[in-house]
Amino acid sequence: ENTTFTTTYQCNREKIYSDIPIGKAINNTTLYIVDRYKNLVPKGVVGELYTGGDGVARGYFNQDELTQEKFIEFRGDRVYKTGDLVKYREDGNLIYLGRSDNQVKIRGFRVELGEIEQQILQLDGVKECVVLEKNKQLIGYITEDNQKVNTEHLKTTLKEHLPEYMIPLSLTVLESMPINPNGKVDRRALSKI
Repeated sequence: ENTTFTTTYQCNREKIYSDIPIGKAINNTTLYIVDRYKNLVPKGVVGELYTGGDGVARGYFNQDELTQEKFIEFRGDRVYKTGDLVKYREDGNLIYLGRSDNQVKIRGFRVELGEIEQQILQLDGVKECVVLEKNKQLIGYITEDNQKVNTEHLKTTLKEHLPEYMIPLSLTVLESMPINPNGKVDRRALSKI
């Protein structure tokens, strides 16, 4: 859909982030973060990433319908709708939060699972986190970062940062996350735990 990469970020060895950004646009590339109504969102607000510029492909080979869905005109620019959920940090760098296909509806509210995961990852003792929707309930899975965590304390702390409907019903501590053959977290295996 795009060239090898669209954004870049130079890591600083002296400053370690718990959320390493994906950076800013490379030359001849445009980035738009939009809500579900295709309105641009301000810094700090989660939206879908659209990419434009010289690196955008013409479309999918022999898949006209998918091409028309994913490659669109936006503000006079031909863009690719990535399906990636991101937000701008205060310094103008993007943070990747997950996929828009990880959006669920809980008690009438649209919930971005990646946004909940990012909040949980900020908590002391959490190394990895995945949140899933099971039977209209949010369930979280975490691994620990060199210290034991109290999951009830984590949930209480989350209430300071997230609305009640975004707090997972349970947080399960795992020794490690299940990984699929592609090297990504196996959400299907998690859903069976």
